[in-house]
Amino acid sequence: MKDLEFNNSSINQYSFLRFQNSLFSPSTGIFDSHGYMQSLKNDFEGNGGSILLGNKCLKIEANSESFEVLIMDIKSKEEFLVETKCIINCAGLEAASIANSLHEEEKFKLKHIKGEYYSYQGKEKLKHLIYPLPKANSLGVHATIDLGEGIKFGPSAYEVEEIDYSISDIEKANFYKSVKTYWPSIDIESLSPDYSGIRAIVDGSKDFIVDVNNFDESLLISILGYVSPGLTASMALANHIEEKLQSV
Repeated sequence: MKDLEFNNSSINQYSFLRFQNSLFSPSTGIFDSHGYMQSLKNDFEGNGGSILLGNKCLKIEANSESFEVLIMDIKSKEEFLVETKCIINCAGLEAASIANSLHEEEKFKLKHIKGEYYSYQGKEKLKHLIYPLPKANSLGVHATIDLGEGIKFGPSAYEVEEIDYSISDIEKANFYKSVKTYWPSIDIESLSPDYSGIRAIVDGSKDFIVDVNNFDESLLISILGYVSPGLTASMALANHIEEKLQSV
């Protein structure tokens, strides 16, 4: 399907790109993730939920009737105990260690895949997102548009041993080569470091895992390796978790 759904004006508009075959998805876009999270927070609190920020989970113990979660307020150093019959463990980089501590074995092992983004200072403009072919641990270094109509590239994907969000000067050359495969005229000097993130992928698994376990009268649900498109699919995951809760 060569140049599927690309009309002449679209091809001319993106003449600086190099491709042999393409799929055009006019509805693909971006959304305001911060506004989305704020809306979820408002809905949750409006329905009686409480959100505690600036706290650290020190320990979780399972007894015959419930879980006891020891929490520390990072600012005041005050510790308090939360008792609950259900834990939904979606702690990202820490999700595996929480699950493993309750299972008392290394049931899950995570690989840390770092992804970096660079902003683009060139003159070209985009009206659509550009996705190359996916790679291992990644959807590929793609071109996206931010809410201010600026262009960003990312994320890259390389395994790291430590949690470090600084952007690597060493990896910039590999990043540039990835972008250059479909944007051959791009100048490396037009790429400026923007931000980075770290994805927690379950070692040995090709997809994310929803692990459901009963501890006597209590329930532990762990979500592990939930990476892109996790944000845009989060409502579907919430419905799935709700079904798990109702089936117990």
